Amino acid sequence: METKINPNQINVNTQVLNVIPDGTSSSDLTREGAKIKGFGRYAYLKFGAILDNNILSLVSIQKNFGNDIATADSFECVFLVNYKAKSSVTKQYLFGETGTAASLIGINGNGLCSMAINYSGSSGGSTTETGSFSFTEGSDYYFKLAFDGSEYTFSVKEKTATEYTIVSTITNSTKITGKRTWILGYVDTTNTNNEWNSYVDLSKSYIKIDGEYWWKGTETL
Repeated sequence: METKINPNQINVNTQVLNVIPDGTSSSDLTREGAKIKGFGRYAYLKFGAILDNNILSLVSIQKNFGNDIATADSFECVFLVNYKAKSSVTKQYLFGETGTAASLIGINGNGLCSMAINYSGSSGGSTTETGSFSFTEGSDYYFKLAFDGSEYTFSVKEKTATEYTIVSTITNSTKITGKRTWILGYVDTTNTNNEWNSYVDLSKSYIKIDGEYWWKGTETL
């Protein structure tokens, strides 16, 4: 059964589930088990704060993601998502940093996958690469953003498939920007209609940093 997620229950300073109030907008987030949907400009999941499990046990995070991913020699971020095309605004970004020069993964069009990496260090800089993948309306897919120390890859596979398809690769050993907030379900760029258009299944999603689980989803909510 779908359950409405009440933003009044959420402390935005400490919760992984983050709803930004603007005085008029309210959260459209709902959950059915571990499946979260209803993402938007003011309703998304936030990585980087400590979760109070007494309020909403979605994920368990004890460290700051922005710092940890920026110092990692390798990482792997995997999310199980449902695909639903957009008819007008086709951009739907799944995971990334806040800000206009954000690192992110998502879909620039209904089948055109995009990976943008914003590098750390004195030189900074960024790279964006795109690739195509044939999505089926209503099907579930794994999205994976990975870094092995020498290159970044964005890969996709259907839920029942055994192998990932690499849709874009960036060969660069420079580490990703740190000390920024990362969010799931929406990326705050200049396009305010870029939210993920269907659900994310947290029970089958995880993040590994340097080979260790940094966060792992759970079916117990």
